Amino acid sequence: MIDLCDELDRRFPSIQVEAIVSEYFSGIKWLNNRTDRKNLVLFLGSNIGNFSHAEARVFLRNLWSCLKRGDLVLIGFDLKKDIEMLLRAYNDSEGVTAKFNLNILTRINRELGGKFDLSKFRHFGTYDVFSGAMESYLVSLEKQEVFIEEIGRSFSFGPWEPIHVEYSYKYLQSDIEILARETGFVVREHLHDSKKYFIDSIWEVKKTENNNLK
Repeated sequence: MIDLCDELDRRFPSIQVEAIVSEYFSGIKWLNNRTDRKNLVLFLGSNIGNFSHAEARVFLRNLWSCLKRGDLVLIGFDLKKDIEMLLRAYNDSEGVTAKFNLNILTRINRELGGKFDLSKFRHFGTYDVFSGAMESYLVSLEKQEVFIEEIGRSFSFGPWEPIHVEYSYKYLQSDIEILARETGFVVREHLHDSKKYFIDSIWEVKKTENNNLK
């Protein structure tokens, strides 16, 4: 946290930076109890895509409850696009995504005393056209048993049995607008990249006098 603040001070000396160590919603509530200034909450990348649609609604409604009427939120969304392009991205020829996901097993080995043999697993990414989610798995290549010292348990895997690693949900622009409306926000602007693969969407908190929480 200190390193991040120092870096921001160095790169943006005209902006005053004050860090808060807090869970996400608690920090926002703490700020709102101490100032009437308008807030801008950033939820960058496409992190919202790691939530299912139901989980995203719960998260955004909780965020809404922490904010005041007129506060703004900027959220990054990965858009639905050519399926072959998505499959190539998650099964890239250089194996970057595979290495990223297999690193989960490396960390379990290093930090929890796991006995995973990475050569006995392979990465697999696929797309669910119904849910709109890219799905990532680590697939066991043979029957095996893996012991994890920290929890004193062994886990058995059959050949081709998967470990689910990630969902990454993709959106249509209309999906984003419905999600905003369902969770108490109004879309003020969509910011696209040059190829319209992604959207940074700016939302405003909509509240009446009766439900305007501080």
